Amino acid sequence: MAVPTFITVEMAMKMRAHFVFVVLSVLLSAIGNVAAQEDKSETKVETSDARLAEAQARRTGDLLLAPVKSQLELGVYLQSAKPTPLDWLSPSAKRRFLASLTFNESGLTGFDYSDLRAELTVTQVYRVLAVFGAQRVAPSIKGVRAETDADCILMEAPVRSYAPPEDDHEGYRCEGSHTCGSAPSHICMSGC
Repeated sequence: MAVPTFITVEMAMKMRAHFVFVVLSVLLSAIGNVAAQEDKSETKVETSDARLAEAQARRTGDLLLAPVKSQLELGVYLQSAKPTPLDWLSPSAKRRFLASLTFNESGLTGFDYSDLRAELTVTQVYRVLAVFGAQRVAPSIKGVRAETDADCILMEAPVRSYAPPEDDHEGYRCEGSHTCGSAPSHICMSGC
């Protein structure tokens, strides 16, 4: 008689992490190959194209490594007994932040950052947004506290290492497929 096989959440996460590692390795290898093949005599435009391709690969890697890419995954993530970066927020701030999250098939499409800005440092905001693969926007949130050396480094870190800031729209909320509407303290992400 066959014994039923059950996959625990932890096992599923490990399998997913392995898959993500393999995909990310392939992406980084491709980036390395592109960089190795670049000729120093290329024009500035060609170098810019290579940087945009690298930025897109990083964003893809961030999303692949993110534990939460949908409302369903958020529910599973919140059921975990483990402490998460979201726990740094006060209960009411956490509730408001979670209620502001919008997702589509591309992952996180927008959120209200006002509680993040009010309660957390840049490093903490970065770690909270990394849960959703959106850490690239942490340094661009105006008014976030920088208290440690790590905070200062993140604030100075080149957001330019990702796609241009025009891809994420501060002061807007994702309202539907490719539609951002005006909303203070929100960010409408490029996947909207």
